Amino acid sequence: MTPFSNILQKQELLVPEAVTLMKALIQTLEKLKELVHEKGSDALYMEEYFPTLAKLCWPFLKEDIPDQLLTGRHATRGNHIFPAQSVGDSNKKSFHGYVMTTNLEEALLLDITNIEPILENLCVNIKQRFSNFTDNPIYSAVANLLDTKGYQFKDEADIKQSIPLLIEHFSTVLAANCCDTLKIQHEFDTVHLQVKTFLKNSSSHNVWPQLFQSRLDLAIDNILHLAEIAIVVPISSAEVERVFSKFVKILTKDRQSLKNQSVRGVLNSCF
Repeated sequence: MTPFSNILQKQELLVPEAVTLMKALIQTLEKLKELVHEKGSDALYMEEYFPTLAKLCWPFLKEDIPDQLLTGRHATRGNHIFPAQSVGDSNKKSFHGYVMTTNLEEALLLDITNIEPILENLCVNIKQRFSNFTDNPIYSAVANLLDTKGYQFKDEADIKQSIPLLIEHFSTVLAANCCDTLKIQHEFDTVHLQVKTFLKNSSSHNVWPQLFQSRLDLAIDNILHLAEIAIVVPISSAEVERVFSKFVKILTKDRQSLKNQSVRGVLNSCF
């Protein structure tokens, strides 16, 4: 999950990255859930899905248990106490001086038993949490327009289908900027050709500034008005989170008898 969390922590995150990220996260969780259900504890040995175990755990499991951990009734290391193990029990291993209190197969089976419900809950909760974002047609249309890397492999007609939806949705703002919406489709053809011909190796973060610099030479003012609006579309849920934060402070344990109308009135006064 580290790559996903690292991307989410970026200060500059465009809609295409966010939409792609969430969809990839959901797909990865679904694949992990199916893999664990199908292969059981054997799935934990697959480096593609569990790289941390493959790099930091399996290479350091040892068959031979140090003698100093087998003396007396218990084996100790620091403040930890473990029952002493039989040298002849090959299923029990040591890890950086610690001795397993059970054999490896039983330990992995216990891990899988714990992992399965966690993955199930993650899938359900992430889908519910981000469904309004990943399934939103406006966000998808914005992603299609701004993701210039996708221009190389997506059909141009499929990308152009997003433009009428964006024009309709942002019609008021476009009109306020004196944008000629009838020219947007034609100007997109110019943008698409420019990106595929001269900017195909550049990231979306670099492509759009270059297009804005060339707006007069390419005569693409109207499509750039639309792109400018799309770029600043908020992808954060901070506003919703603030409402929940205020709600928790208002409806405390001592105020459980407050009616919905009263709570709504207090919330309205806070924003």
